[in-house]
Amino acid sequence: MPDRIVPTAPKGGPAALTAVLDDVLATGAALAAADAARTRALAAAGHLALDVMADQRATARAAELALREVASEIAAAENLSDRTVQTHIQRAMTLVDHYPHTLAAWEAGALTRAHVHAIVDIGTPSRPTRAPSSTC
Repeated sequence: MPDRIVPTAPKGGPAALTAVLDDVLATGAALAAADAARTRALAAAGHLALDVMADQRATARAAELALREVASEIAAAENLSDRTVQTHIQRAMTLVDHYPHTLAAWEAGALTRAHVHAIVDIGTPSRPTRAPSSTC
């Protein structure tokens, strides 16, 4: 039967562990701030596309194409699919426009990306997948 492994305290004692924990927390806060900044930039890109189309009094289809064009440019620069970036832009616009306090808390490191996504998912009404049928 193998010997049971007993965990040992990290070398350097509690002070070393505290220093590592501080680094982990600081890095997490920096990542949250960077994610929030990217979210703001993606929302700005989406608003730019919508503003350009609003100035031209375009149809909803033309506005969709403008958003897709902006998403394609970002996607090419980031080596992602345009549909993925378009989804990121729409999600970013929702967060910036409808959940500014959540975005600020994320930026400050008080929330994680998972928290933010859960808040947006719960707060965004789902679209019906099928129109209700009317039977008489």
